[in-house]
Amino acid sequence: MDGQTDVNFLALYLDNGNGSFDGPGTDTLATATAGTSFNAANGTYTATLTGAAAAFAMNQGKRFFLVAKLAGQASPAETLRVAVTSLTQSSPTGGTVSGTPTAASSALVIDVATLTVNAGPTNPTIVAREQNAAGFTVMVGQFRLSASNANFTVAGFTLSTSGNGNWAANLDAATGVQVWRDDGDGSFNATDTQLFAGAGATPSVSCVFGSNLTINMNTNEDLWVVLNVLASAGASPSETFSSQIAAPADVNSLTGGGQVLFGTAAPTAATLKVITYAFTSFTPVTSLPAGGGAITITGSGFALPVTVTIGGVNCGGGAVVNAAGTQITGLTVPAGAGQNLAIVLTTNNLAAKTLSQTFSYSNVVVIGGGGGGRGGGGGGGCAATAAAAPAAMLLPLCIALYRRRKEKRS
Repeated sequence: MDGQTDVNFLALYLDNGNGSFDGPGTDTLATATAGTSFNAANGTYTATLTGAAAAFAMNQGKRFFLVAKLAGQASPAETLRVAVTSLTQSSPTGGTVSGTPTAASSALVIDVATLTVNAGPTNPTIVAREQNAAGFTVMVGQFRLSASNANFTVAGFTLSTSGNGNWAANLDAATGVQVWRDDGDGSFNATDTQLFAGAGATPSVSCVFGSNLTINMNTNEDLWVVLNVLASAGASPSETFSSQIAAPADVNSLTGGGQVLFGTAAPTAATLKVITYAFTSFTPVTSLPAGGGAITITGSGFALPVTVTIGGVNCGGGAVVNAAGTQITGLTVPAGAGQNLAIVLTTNNLAAKTLSQTFSYSNVVVIGGGGGGRGGGGGGGCAATAAAAPAAMLLPLCIALYRRRKEKRS
């Protein structure tokens, strides 16, 4: 499609939060004015965000819709594919941009039978599982196939595999990689239909369906990618298994004259992380109320992100994990009070774990210690509780005690 002659309106709208484009009356224009076209036949469009559309709070996400109106010049078989090629931002800390350029999506197709392949709406991004000396089955991906302008028949697809995991040895030899058809409820469960099961391999697995899958025109079919993991899997910090449909040509479509395109969300499954987790020690386990001591945690299976709480209070500093995933440093003891407080560790995207050790704050300050006295006399020492007397009074008290004991010995 010629982006200059075939388009006469181009604008970016901010979603009102429901995830669907509801028109200009509901969703708001994100720029000062709408554009008229791309700057060339295969050109670019720059949207300068204004007002609330441009401001992002920390951890906030926003959805924008690119809206085009055709000028009446588009012809059958023409397509409009768009991608975000660059983004300019500013923040008090400098900030960085990741994720650009995006994959070009099949935004508009004129009268062409098209099968669009996307990551599904509930496709996970990271799946972390602790190895507990037992095998397990886990869903790692949801792919959505959408047909337009014709029905499509699909015989299977090629799944590209990667990661540091051993796809052949640590997945079941017969059912290590599975593909299931969703029954329509949007959840992977026992009522879904299995289309493929086979051994894992690298760099790819050919997932040939037991029976062809038909996607009717203007409908979707959701497919689940499932891994059957053996008890031998797992490492520190983790053994990883990543998979994706790498290219439209990897989808075996039997529809004559139709095309397969990737949508905006590329069909990339979650990275499965199988973690051999163990906790060995946490130091220190005591502190004065002011805190501040450097923390060291040893064990295995550690990786960022890391958070540690003592008695429900976050530890300060920034966690640093060594390459083997066996030690966490960089955190400090928070200020606090109390005895036998719970230490809770969250690491490597695993669920929070309460450690076997506990933590205690003490306000006892040891000023000096005594040894054995001569001539059978007992040693002398002094320990004072900070809460019982000001620090300035402790030294005179100890001196007086020492003098009394010396007089007794003489």
